Amino acid sequence: MIVSGGVQAAAAREPRRTALVAGASRLSFGELDRAIDAAGSGFRALGLERGARLAIGLPNCAEYLIAFFAAARSGMVAVTIPSGAGATDLAAALAQARPQAVLGTAAWVAARWEILRAHAPGARCIAVADGSDPRGEASPARDGVVPWHALVQSAGAPPPPAVPGDPFYIGYTSGSTGRPKGVVRRHEAWVRTFAAATAMFGLGPGDRFLVPGPLHFSASLFHACHVLEIGGTVYLETRFDPRGLARRLAAERITGAFMVPTLYQALIDPDAHHLAGIDTAPVRTLISCGEKLRPSVRESLQRHFPRARVFEYYGSSELGFTTVAGPGPWPAGSIGRPAPGVEVVIRRPDGTQAAPGEVGVLYARSPMMAAGYDGDGGCIVPFTDPDGWATVGDLARMEPDGTVFLEGRADDVINTGGAKVYPVEVEAVLAAHPAVSEVAVFGLPDARRGEVVAAAVVLRPGVRASKADLHAFCAMRLAPYKRPRVFHFVPELPRTDTGKVSRTALRARLVPGSADGRSWSGR
Repeated sequence: MIVSGGVQAAAAREPRRTALVAGASRLSFGELDRAIDAAGSGFRALGLERGARLAIGLPNCAEYLIAFFAAARSGMVAVTIPSGAGATDLAAALAQARPQAVLGTAAWVAARWEILRAHAPGARCIAVADGSDPRGEASPARDGVVPWHALVQSAGAPPPPAVPGDPFYIGYTSGSTGRPKGVVRRHEAWVRTFAAATAMFGLGPGDRFLVPGPLHFSASLFHACHVLEIGGTVYLETRFDPRGLARRLAAERITGAFMVPTLYQALIDPDAHHLAGIDTAPVRTLISCGEKLRPSVRESLQRHFPRARVFEYYGSSELGFTTVAGPGPWPAGSIGRPAPGVEVVIRRPDGTQAAPGEVGVLYARSPMMAAGYDGDGGCIVPFTDPDGWATVGDLARMEPDGTVFLEGRADDVINTGGAKVYPVEVEAVLAAHPAVSEVAVFGLPDARRGEVVAAAVVLRPGVRASKADLHAFCAMRLAPYKRPRVFHFVPELPRTDTGKVSRTALRARLVPGSADGRSWSGR
């Protein structure tokens, strides 16, 4: 089977069942399947053949998933680009992606016209209607812009079907540690991952599943596609609004959701009371990844959604599902055990297997992993070793019972006076302080020690805490070399557009003379 095959099967079984709700759009499976076929024929009419690349720069909307599935079904490759990417990032993404077509809203295409022409020369631009241009016509002076409504009415021949071994999707890593990399996925790997997700999370055709995060984040896109492929109903949010999200939960009797921890925290914010008066009884599945789900957040989710099973999984664009922590209590800092069908091993720097409880680099092997990185000339650059093992550089330890604890990235380890400090451990301590809302720990250069431990702290609204308070709190819980010597109180932590804390941005903003040359509002 290929990606989109499940939608086709659901349309044959129950064509009138609601498949997708996004803004004012509400499509049945029959309507969604026909729209996918129409878009595929439109792509063929534009001259987009098997292997052609379609860059999708849309915000969350029905057309996003229609185009994504149509490209997959047609043997094309969808490349996801953040709709809010700045000029520099967009230019870099287009130069790397080398698309034959670019899809965005009419306003997006118009505002980025010069960048599109310079960095995607020859690419056909497809414009989806928006408030700035109700018919999606863009500007008649700009030749080569095709309105979406015209594309789906094109009378092109049906494209030849894709095969399971075809690449169909290039997503970009989060960029939390540097420049994002394009990760290539094949149909067969995602279809296997759909099966694993169904088994792990217990989802089915009756589920009404909420995906409020941006679809250019590979996990959000995966969960939206997975639920559609098993015949469930997907609800997209055009923008994240916790109050509106709570109303959606009640109005649509949502049964499940996927969000990164940051979005869950906003939804259950104790000072905002978004869920006050909302019936959360129908919700039975909550899934999270992207960052560690703090124990306090997991506990709060269980209080607000008492009938829900809370799942947290660790993975990456490259590795896919790696470990999963399902319902029930887990030791602090744990990321669960290896997911079904996944092998995990912890290795020392010399490549030998680490002993139980010993920190090393986490390696994984499974048939669900990506094919490789997008290389020059369209080649796929493998990231596995000859035996199929791969790593993204994360440090972890595994206990004798198979429980895995994430210790951070090798690049994030702080070497202070010859001793190694893992930021995750220090963050867990500081996050337990009643005044702390969020915290990120990292190393700062120091002439005597090499590095010192630093912490950027966001305080809870209306709560005070001094540096001395936090020093004293850490002194009771951490060895001297692990205690932060530098504290910065900040209004918010810098994040990537997928919600992950960017330690690269933290260092750049707090190290004097850094590359971006900006000060930051820490105090």
